[in-house]
Amino acid sequence: MDFITSPNSQLPTIILSFTHFILGRVKLGEEERFFHHNIILHFILTKTFLVHWEYRYISCFNR
Repeated sequence: MDFITSPNSQLPTIILSFTHFILGRVKLGEEERFFHHNIILHFILTKTFLVHWEYRYISCFNR
């Protein structure tokens, strides 16, 4: 679990990059439904990670 929760972890970057890769496939002629599904997924992932990292850093500073 340290790999996931460590502030130095590359996991959020990797997952967001993968999401961007999927979003990029839309340009290759995927269905519009596929596009909307991934836009929503992207925002959910981004929001989750922003909240997660904000919480982690605030926790570190308040110790």
